[in-house]
Amino acid sequence: MRNNLNLNINIIDINEHKIELPTSKLFREIENKKKLSFILQNTDITQSIIIKAQKLSNKNPYHNFGHQLWVTESAILIAKAQWLPKKDINLLSLVWLFHDASHTWICRLNDEEIAYEDMMKLISNEEIKQLWCTKNDIKRLILSTKFSSRGQSDWILEKIIQDSDLWSIWYGPYYMLYSTMWIVDEYKFSILDYVNQEKQFISYLENINSKIFLSDWANQVFMDPRESLKQISQWPQEVIDYAYSKKYEDISFADFKKNIDSIINRN
Repeated sequence: MRNNLNLNINIIDINEHKIELPTSKLFREIENKKKLSFILQNTDITQSIIIKAQKLSNKNPYHNFGHQLWVTESAILIAKAQWLPKKDINLLSLVWLFHDASHTWICRLNDEEIAYEDMMKLISNEEIKQLWCTKNDIKRLILSTKFSSRGQSDWILEKIIQDSDLWSIWYGPYYMLYSTMWIVDEYKFSILDYVNQEKQFISYLENINSKIFLSDWANQVFMDPRESLKQISQWPQEVIDYAYSKKYEDISFADFKKNIDSIINRN
């Protein structure tokens, strides 16, 4: 169940700031513009900083600029739900915009260290100061994005960072399936295989810290993934067949959800 935060925003003219959006798909461009607007309106992050983050973002299927925008938005939502001060929201946003800097498709053990070092080559001391951040806090939070660090700290900002990193399973059953369609298509999972795999992952999260969400207000912002999986497992096979017939890059989420609802209503 989501909270009652007022998330209505006006889309600013991103194009005038020469921010290169990471897609040629119109619906993805619109979504990315919304997220950029949300970030700019809820933080002290400047267009210049976002352009620098985009420059360090490699084009790969997951660790890309679009992903950086998603996790930044998710962290802001949790932080605002917990009424954290602006300086904390600035820090979370800055970290997420650069946490995958120079990331390749192949994961390396020192990806986070590389991200921090490359970020520091572009971000000036003055920019960090204007956001009320420190290099020590930035480095600590970037390193906390290593999955092995999950649940190892009591610092609320690390908890928010680690919760928002899993944004794709928090947004409800439709988006849980939609956001992983490229995996389903590549590995030919059945719906039962998919649900069971996600259940195992969620159980793994619970075993780390005895709960799925680390930050207190994440469950007020996002949907419990166990409920999402329960709904997915009850969908008719026609829904799954339809989902499998689509390519992740070729249909917007709004159309994907609309068509699934249409199939469910017929059954």
